[in-house]
Amino acid sequence: MDPHLAQVLKALQETTSGSQPQNHQLSQQSYDPRRIYQPDIPLPQPVQAPQAYIQHASPPLPASERVDPRTITQWPAALKYITTVITTNPAAMERLKKTPETKLQELQTYDEKVYRASVQMYGSMAEDLKSLGIPFFVITEEEFPGDKDSFLEARKKVIELIDDLT
Repeated sequence: MDPHLAQVLKALQETTSGSQPQNHQLSQQSYDPRRIYQPDIPLPQPVQAPQAYIQHASPPLPASERVDPRTITQWPAALKYITTVITTNPAAMERLKKTPETKLQELQTYDEKVYRASVQMYGSMAEDLKSLGIPFFVITEEEFPGDKDSFLEARKKVIELIDDLT
């Protein structure tokens, strides 16, 4: 071991434990703070633990300390739960990474289906109301004296009236 490193370790041990220096081979030299760091001597580089030994998730909490996410109703508690519980769960994080990609595509597909179905349903309803002779449904938008927004608003009021009457 480098004698200068031994001095640093000895000094650290003395300051943290408050005990007297132990008799080691390397501790026989007197402590001189000017000799701790010498620029011409390279400092030891930190050693990184192999990935297999790094713990990715914290140990599970006892049942008495677990938070039921159904009880969380405020943003600070939700933020704390997500950052302390969810982010320390590698399986949950992996699923969350995949979720936005697949769910966004599914949501877009679903939105398109809903839109097509609602347009189709509105057309069917408009045809039924036209066949019953309901005002604003027996004429086209071009035959209406106002603009498109006024025409759609008039139809909406008729639908609300029919809904209230039935």
